[in-house]
Amino acid sequence: LTYNFFEIGPGTTLYVQPGVILNITAQYIVIAGTINGNGAGYSGQQTSPGAGYGPGAGQYGGYNGGGAGYGGIGGCAPASGAGSCSAPGGATYGTPNGFDIDMGSGGAMGSSGGSSNAGGNGGGAVILQGEYIQINGTISCNGQNGFASSSGSYGGGGGSGGGILIMGNYLNLSEAILEAIGGEAGNEYGGSGGGGRIKIFYSQWLIGTYITNVSSLNANTYGGSLALSSAVGSPGTVYTGTYISSGPNITIGPQFTVFAPTISVNTSTNFQFNVSIFDPFSEYVNYTVYLNGSVLTTNNVSVTAGQTLTIPYT
Repeated sequence: LTYNFFEIGPGTTLYVQPGVILNITAQYIVIAGTINGNGAGYSGQQTSPGAGYGPGAGQYGGYNGGGAGYGGIGGCAPASGAGSCSAPGGATYGTPNGFDIDMGSGGAMGSSGGSSNAGGNGGGAVILQGEYIQINGTISCNGQNGFASSSGSYGGGGGSGGGILIMGNYLNLSEAILEAIGGEAGNEYGGSGGGGRIKIFYSQWLIGTYITNVSSLNANTYGGSLALSSAVGSPGTVYTGTYISSGPNITIGPQFTVFAPTISVNTSTNFQFNVSIFDPFSEYVNYTVYLNGSVLTTNNVSVTAGQTLTIPYT
């Protein structure tokens, strides 16, 4: 989704389509409501006892379903009686501080009981890219809880938390809530999902107090903790850092879009150009257009083949 202005108002919820990464790109992005990506990631195993789906799928060891991994490893699949693990937890994947992001993986199904012991789906993934991003609402990409037909054995594993990637020049995250929590086990004999990944990148500034949660839960859907400590997944990762952005967006007609303090375009065909500069806080207020070294005073000029157009700004 690409817009000039994108807003989710207070009291409004946008649901992420299962299995699809939601990517919103706009100059201005305002999230005052909710983006709900809970359980919208890779599918848990729902048809027969076995592993879930995705790069960090929860594993099956013959009895109970293991939790899926993403930012943190999933909980192992306990053996009969939950005295030990019969299969490892789902693996981690991706990077903690790169620009990559993915959905959470699905938990494994426990033995017996059919789909009532299914593994939970992983959390979805959301990407926000813009010049100015304001979030005072909620983005949740939590893993789905595993299922279990009873509080006894053969519980399904929880899905892992998903991914949230936020990239902008100016970020206001005051009162934002960002979640990528692993799903609970179906019962005390299953494994819980690992936490997901949250990544926040800015080039100019980041303001506001906000909450992030990428935990894995020592919990099951029937209440209480898990029977085996190693069946509890690991927390995911949260990273905040800067990235290089050399200034506001300059768009030259339909042919060129650049992000550079000084650009030079050697044209091969004639075209008309207009210059539009996006800068929400007027940090870059002065720019000059040159054609073959001569200052232009208009934004509607015909540039012929072989000429050089340069636009430095400060």
